[in-house]
This record gives sequence, structure tokens and C-alpha cells, in this order.
Amino acid sequence: MALPLTATRIRELVQPPDAKLATNSALEHINAQFSSLDAALDVEALERAVAAARQHSDVLDAKASASSAETEKLIADTLTAVRAHLVSAQELSLARHALTDELTSLSEEMVSSVMDPDRQPTLMEELETLQRTLHELESVRDYVGVIHHALGLSESAIKEMREAKKPLSPTHPAIEQYKTLQAFVSSVQETCVNVEGGSVTLVSLLESVQRKTWAGIKDVLVSDLLAASEELKWPLPVKYDQVPPEHRAAFEKAFSNLLRLQDIGTKLHPTDSTRPTPLYALQGLVHPVALRFKFHFESDRPTNRPDKPEWFFTNILNVSHEHRVFLETYVQQLLDKASYGHIDAWREFTRLLFPILVKKMRATVPLLLPHPSLLAHMIYQALAFDASLREAGFDLKGTMATARAKDKDKDPDEGEWDGLADVILTHHEWFEAWLDAERRFDEDQYLEIISASDAWAIADDEDEDVNAEDGVGRSRSDVRATNSARRVKALIEQVTDRYQSLPRLPQRVRFLLHVQMPIIDQYRTRITASLDAFEALSSALARAVPGGLTGQVDMGARRLTSGVEGASRLVKALISARAVEGAMVIWGEDVFFLELWAEMNRRPALRALAESHTLLPPPSKDPAAEPEGTVFDTLVDAYRDVCSRAEDMIVRQIVGEIEDDLRPYITAPWDADSDILTLPPALAASVTALAAHINFLRATLPATVTVSLYRNIASTLAAYIVQRGIVYRGRARASHAHGVKFAAEARAWVDASRAALQGQPARRVEAPWTRLLSASRLIALEGDEWEQAVDGVFGVDEAAYEELGLVDLSKADAREIVRAREDCRR
Repeated sequence: MALPLTATRIRELVQPPDAKLATNSALEHINAQFSSLDAALDVEALERAVAAARQHSDVLDAKASASSAETEKLIADTLTAVRAHLVSAQELSLARHALTDELTSLSEEMVSSVMDPDRQPTLMEELETLQRTLHELESVRDYVGVIHHALGLSESAIKEMREAKKPLSPTHPAIEQYKTLQAFVSSVQETCVNVEGGSVTLVSLLESVQRKTWAGIKDVLVSDLLAASEELKWPLPVKYDQVPPEHRAAFEKAFSNLLRLQDIGTKLHPTDSTRPTPLYALQGLVHPVALRFKFHFESDRPTNRPDKPEWFFTNILNVSHEHRVFLETYVQQLLDKASYGHIDAWREFTRLLFPILVKKMRATVPLLLPHPSLLAHMIYQALAFDASLREAGFDLKGTMATARAKDKDKDPDEGEWDGLADVILTHHEWFEAWLDAERRFDEDQYLEIISASDAWAIADDEDEDVNAEDGVGRSRSDVRATNSARRVKALIEQVTDRYQSLPRLPQRVRFLLHVQMPIIDQYRTRITASLDAFEALSSALARAVPGGLTGQVDMGARRLTSGVEGASRLVKALISARAVEGAMVIWGEDVFFLELWAEMNRRPALRALAESHTLLPPPSKDPAAEPEGTVFDTLVDAYRDVCSRAEDMIVRQIVGEIEDDLRPYITAPWDADSDILTLPPALAASVTALAAHINFLRATLPATVTVSLYRNIASTLAAYIVQRGIVYRGRARASHAHGVKFAAEARAWVDASRAALQGQPARRVEAPWTRLLSASRLIALEGDEWEQAVDGVFGVDEAAYEELGLVDLSKADAREIVRAREDCRR
């Protein structure tokens, strides 16, 4: 089988003959046959070769002609076949496109209308839709049938209660109809227990019908009670003993019917017995009260004012009070005859009045949020309302809120009333708004206090009778404070009064930490800043530092920090800090703060808060143990540090000023010529300055503080005078006369101090000056006493030294003092 010709081969075959190739082929053939000259000269052989070549050429020409003819025919046949195949291919292509279009059309007809809303549904879809609709209609028919049956039973039960004249009992026709409805609802619940969707909705609807049916039965009896109570002039105060017997009988019958209905309901609804249920009869009596309340406080009448919450609180309080005798006397008897003798009629009635106020409060408070003062007024009135009811003896004991029918494990008296203020205080947004408003209000009050022109003036009297530091009772005039300290104390006590009655501990803690303690700490910081400013002024007199107690730094640093005026600024800081510190000590021992701190130690969340808060002391290690200290201990310690710093600055200020005044006296040579009764001017000025300072301290500070400061000032000055006035003047420069004069001058310090302290024992006055007095006595000795003193000081005669009775002088100091005398040769 011949292999098919490729296009390349065909192109090669149709090419014309190659003359060069033919010549070369002929030359090779001749060279092959006539390889030698002799062979080439053979003519015959040459002719035979030419004849053979010519014959071969003719054969090839004939084949070429035949091949050309056959090739042309084959090409013609091929073109004809190709044209036929091309037409067939075109027809097949058209057929393929037609089939594709038909397939697409059929596919589109199978697409669901759900996927393409613009298309018509398929027949199968229409059948499925019709089947679903039929099923849904059957379900709706059954659904409506169940509801219709339940509603029929409901209407029948209410109608029987309204029309039946039989006494109310568990076999009353209305109760029987209700039991039938209850059984029907239970059967539907059991049937639908494993069904989802609409059946669950059906169960909820049937339960709602059942509840409304029971409420409808109750409303029929409540209507009878209200009709009977109108004859008693309810809700006006009832004079029951003046009501005609027939009206009393009608009221008692209607009231008792509601009690019996509640008994029946308790048995029919055992699952609800653990939830607080209002007493039906008293709930009915509350209805007219609610209508009158709505008329006055939920309408356009002038009595409906958001800024007067005390009006509607007082209204409900009056209703509770006005009906108390009637409820406790007559209504209580009806409860005792029934199975509700454990219920207190007045407390239960009062409890049922609360929803009226709760609704009003929840509607009013959002309107008050932009007005902090009105919001605070609302909360204070709610707290006052709660306090009034508690004072009247109200709590949840003996009400349906704590009674647990058929629950023997529960204490029937358990439960504590949080008060109506809790409605606002437990609402996070409302409480935070109130707390923030209180904080800003108190901060404004604080800023007003410390910015007042007389903020740092010393008050004339004080409300405290006890020195908070040593507990010694004193008269009111002895304990002084600045006006700002007194007002800050009053502000803190006002804050305590405002949050002390809050029902929940976390709320009270929030007030303590976010309102009260920051103010106390800010006042301490203010005093500390004043001390810082004073130190800056007294140490660097070239610049003025703001923050001083009076704030006037443009009158000259020297005048601000010198003399009694300078010391008075430090004293004002001291007595301000002492006043608040003493108040905190008293507050910390108050029962309210002791209980608050004990609870903070006991509760884990509050313990964690105490551990992280910088103004609270660390809680006790054992939560069950009684905590040590008080809630203010950290702040008390901080204030005591301020007091210690102020006292130290007072001492340094007075001592430094007097030492400066003494410098001319100290640096002057010994002078024995002047009158012994006349003090040198520099010394006289210093003694006078000391007396003035002590007089001011005595008039301003408690005696214990004054004596303490005096002791430090005097002892420091005594040591300074001994060192500078005797030792540093050099050895062997003082005569006996000089010593006598120095001793007289030393007594001047004691005499001035005694006069300034007024009434203090002589020993207490002289004690700080003992070092100076001993030194002056030693340097003024003469004769044998002087010789004995010298021997005793230098260890020759120890007994003689002890007889000297030198106090606060070491032997080393005594030697230097003795050597100051010119007659000492040691």
C-alpha cells in the first residue's frame, strides 16, 4: 500500500526538471561506463550507450506525459470532492446550530421560576405549589379550629362566672369550664412537644388565652368588689363602723370570693406557687387609687410636675397611711378567716401601690437626665419615701412577695425590701448620671470653698470638742481651724448624709471612692502645694511661686515668709490639715464607716477594689476576721505627714529667723561694761520675736501642739546659742563678768517664754532651755565653785562634776564652755 504523499513531497514532484542535476547525473553515468580512455574511444560502445540513453529518455517522457494527465485528472476529481464536502459541512454546521438553539430553549423551559422570578412556573412547580397550599389550608383549618375551641371555652368560663348565681367553689361552672380549657391546653402542649415552628406559636397563644381567661374570671369578681367598695366611699378614708350592714356584707362577700378564687388558682396552678402573686382582693382595691393617681400625675393637670416628685410620693404615702386602720382592723379579719392569716393586709396593700410609683418614676427619670439637680431631687425624694415607709414599719415580711405556698424549705419571712429608690439606682445609666452630677456639684462646692476670700482665715470657733490627736477634751475656743477646713469638713459630712441611706453597698462605695475621698485628697494636695510654695519663697527669694495660702505673692517674698505673718501661713496649713485629719479619725470610728469597711474586707470584689485603690488602706489578710483600722487610715496618715511637715517648717522658719536676728549678737565680742539689766539690741529683738511667735502659736494652736513646737524651737535655739555664743567665740576670751552677763541674758529667753506661754508650769517652760541654762550657769561660776567645776569637767573630781547638776551638757561640751573663760588654764 502506497504511503500518502505529503504536501512537501507533492511540491517537489511538480517542480520542473533540474538541468544541472541532469547534467551531473549524465556525467556520473558516463564516467562509470567509460572509466578509461580506451573505453571512451570505443565508438560502438559509445553509440550503444547513447541509444540506450535515448530509449530510456523516451520511456521517461511517455511516463511523464501519462503522469501529468493522471495528475490533472486527480486534481479535478479532488476539487470536485472538496466542493461536495464543503457544501455538506456547511449544511451540518447549520443543523448543529439549530440543534443547539433547540437544546437551549428546552433547557430554559426546565429552569424553576424560583430562580428567575420573570419566568412562568413549570407544571411540576405549579402542582407542588398547589399541594403545599392545600396542606397549609388544612393546617390553618386545624389551627383555627383549636383556637376557636379554646376561645369558646374561655368565653363560656367568663360567662358562667358573670351569670351563675352559685357560691364560688372548685365545682363552680366557671371553674369547671376553666378546668376543661386547662386540660385542652395541656393536651395540645403534649401533642406539640416535639413539633417546631407554628405549633410552638399555637401553644404560646393557647397559654395566653388560658391566662386571659383566668384574669377575666378574676376581673368579674374584682368588678363586684369595686362596686361594693364604692358604697364605702373607697378610695377615700373608710369609716367602716359607720357603713350600713348590707353594704358591709356585700363588700365582705366580694372580698372573700376573691380570696377563695386565689385559693382555687393556687391549686390549679401549682407551678406558679413559688412566684410572688398579688393578693387578688387587695389588688382590686388598688385599681381606683391608680386611676386617681393617673388623673393627677399622668395628665396635663398642674399637679403633674417633673420638678415636684415629692407630690406623687406624698400622695401614695398618704393613701397607705389613711387606709392603715381600715386594713389592719377589718380587712385583716377577712384574711384571718381565710387561709391568708399570715399576710399583713396593710403591708401587702402598700406593696401593691409600688407599681404605680415605679411606672411614674421610669417615665419621669429620662426627662430629668439633662437636669442633674432635678434628678438628684428625684432620688432624694425616693430615698425619703423609702425611709418614711420603713419608719412606719413597712417591710416585705408578711406580704405575698415573701410567702411561698407549699414551699416548706423557704423561710416565709425572708426577703428584704430595697426601696423604690433602687429602681433608679440599679439602672446603670441613671446611677452613673447621678453620681457624675453629684461629683461635679461637690467639686464645684470645693472649688468655691478654697477660692473664697476668707478661705484661709482662722475661724473664731469650732464645732469639735476633742483634740483628734491626743483625745484630750478641750473647749471649743481651744481648737482652731481655717474657714476652708471647716467648710470642707461640712461638705464631706453632707456627702455622707446624701449617700448613707443608699440601699446597696457597692453604691455607697462608689460615692466614697469617686466623690468623698477625692475631695479630701484634693484638699491635702492644696495644702501641700501651699507648703511647697512657701518653701520655694523662703529658700529662693528671687521669684514668686503660685499656690500660697493667700495667693498674694506680689507683696515681697521677705514679708510673706518672715515674722508672725510668715509663720501664720504655715500655721494655717497646719491647723487646716489637723482639722480634717481629726475629723477623719472621728468619721472612721463611726458605725456607718466601720460597717462599710468591714463589708469591703469581706466581699471579694470590694477587697480587690480596696487592694488597687491608692486612697484605701490594704484590706485584712483574712476576709472573715474583723479588719484593723478604718477606711480613712491611708488619708489620715497622709494628712499626718502634712501636719508633721508643717510643724517642722514652723520650727525651721522661726528658728531660722531668730538665728538671723541673733547674728550681730553672736558675732560681737564679749561685753561686760553694759548694764546687766539691759539686753543688747540684737538680743532684745530676737527675744521679742520669739515671744511674738510663741504668743501667736499659743493663741492659735491647741496647747499640746503649742508646747511641742515650743519645745523644738527652744531646744534648737538653746543649742545654737551655746555653740555660737560661747564655744565659737574662742577660748580664754570671757571673764567672770562676761559669764554673769551671759547668764542674765540666758534667763531673758526663759522669762520671755514664760510670759508668752501664760500659765504653763515653770518646769515645762524651762525644760527646752536646760542646755543653755546649764551652760550659762557653768560659765558664770566663780571662786571655789569655779575651781570645783573645772576639776569636775576635766575629770579630776568626778563627784564635783556630778554636784554641778549640768543637764543636757556632755563633758565635751562642758570642757569647751569652761575653756571660753580666760581664767581656765586647761
